[in-house]
Amino acid sequence: MFEKKMSSRAKYLVLTSDMGRPYTDIVRYKGTWVMENWLHWAETFCPVIAHDVLKESCPQAFDAWMHLRRAFLHYLCSHEWYDHLDARQKEKARVEAKVSMRTCAEFVESKLGIQFCTIFLGNCYLLECALNDAAAAGRDVHEMIYRDPSQALNSENLDDVKLYQHLVGSGKQVEVTEAFVGVKLDLLRRFLRGRGQEVMDSALELGKVSVHVFLRAKVDLEVFHSVEYLRTRSRCSHHVCYQLKGDDASTRRYGRELRYYKMQETWAQGTFRFCEMGCFREITTEEDKALGYGTVSKASPDTMFVALEDFRRKVILFEPPDCKARDEARVLQCWTKGRI
Repeated sequence: MFEKKMSSRAKYLVLTSDMGRPYTDIVRYKGTWVMENWLHWAETFCPVIAHDVLKESCPQAFDAWMHLRRAFLHYLCSHEWYDHLDARQKEKARVEAKVSMRTCAEFVESKLGIQFCTIFLGNCYLLECALNDAAAAGRDVHEMIYRDPSQALNSENLDDVKLYQHLVGSGKQVEVTEAFVGVKLDLLRRFLRGRGQEVMDSALELGKVSVHVFLRAKVDLEVFHSVEYLRTRSRCSHHVCYQLKGDDASTRRYGRELRYYKMQETWAQGTFRFCEMGCFREITTEEDKALGYGTVSKASPDTMFVALEDFRRKVILFEPPDCKARDEARVLQCWTKGRI
């Protein structure tokens, strides 16, 4: 019965091609899975496919799995929010991951036997501390890790206006008086002042800004797409997780990217990039959190502007029939390529 329930959910997982290979049913095809499949399962698919089933059939095993998954996500997956934590919050996250790994290992050893303890992440805490200390001392962590120095990341190469222009295009210049009028203009000005862009706001009031609209935008090493990008529905995810300035580190907000703007003041040539977003109302319950996913209402999303540096990661929306009937969706994080 449980296997049939898990398999029936697979057909509602609609993945875009920028996420790589589609999901294959774990019940029928797990024998053909490679490491990539298991990585994607643990990071993205398991919360909506199996967590409630596992919790119902074996609560102790579910608790142990959730501890293992928390440690796994911390050590092996890329969390853009991690870079925005202060030193105290990072140490807390490291300790929690170490405790989660120990808790899972204790369950496996006591209930299943030591022969099942084949995963060893015991030194991850020490390695992470060493890398963080090296980064704090100004050493290039990427050059320490990569054998080929040409693979190391160079912060000078992250200017999407130059190196990555072929990814996002040159944009389309628009008239400010046409792009932002009425309530939208008031919303934009409040947004600029709230982000500390008083100079840009003054330039906007005086008509001393130029504005370009983009269908795509590059943030750090990730390319994000808007709903206006023609291949979005079949090829690219246009949903994003973000945090606003002043949000708690654990806060997650979700929205649909409508379009991107680059605003430049004419006298000092200052530039500010932001996104017009359709923001979903989060309705995550305690039960949802316990199962490892968030839930949003897609009905009447609020329009607001979000700075691109507030983006954290792409997400996909899982909409089985019961959610679709209520105009709701469960939020799954897109898989990543490692935090280093």
